[in-house]
Amino acid sequence: MAVICGALALAPVPSHAAGSLPPVHHLKAAYLLHFAKFVEWPPAARAGRTTVDVCVLGDDALHRAVEAAARDETIAAKRVAAARLAAPHPIDRCHVLFVADGFHDDMELMLPVAHRAHVLLVGDGSAFLLRGGAIAFAYDDSRLRFDLDLRAAARAGLKVQSKLVKVARQVTPRDGA
Repeated sequence: MAVICGALALAPVPSHAAGSLPPVHHLKAAYLLHFAKFVEWPPAARAGRTTVDVCVLGDDALHRAVEAAARDETIAAKRVAAARLAAPHPIDRCHVLFVADGFHDDMELMLPVAHRAHVLLVGDGSAFLLRGGAIAFAYDDSRLRFDLDLRAAARAGLKVQSKLVKVARQVTPRDGA
């Protein structure tokens, strides 16, 4: 995992050819799947579920990239499924939810549901963490990285494995840690 996330973290964000998805979407999709592999959900969050649902709200290109990345993938013996959400967003069906910039204002309404349903909230930029998100993509010298707020993950009942913590650019520790 450290090698994979480390390699992703060090990969520059190249320009893309006309007609194809921007490479940044492919990198983000890979990260989202890796986040799902290295976060522990309470047993109730996966009970009776046959899939690990990686959802995208408000970014169709990223949704297409997640769909492509999720093909033939499994996590904890469950098939990975990509879901594109629209308003009103039924986020309680998601394990991982990427929230595009245009929906950050909805975070106040999403947080109680995300916490109750154990949803890992991922977005862009440090402002997303300030709104209650657990993981935010960030750029470091044109390289895609991520920041991690362990308090936000804990509020959703999630435990982030140390392998993921080690490769984060910045980490906000859990309360009392």
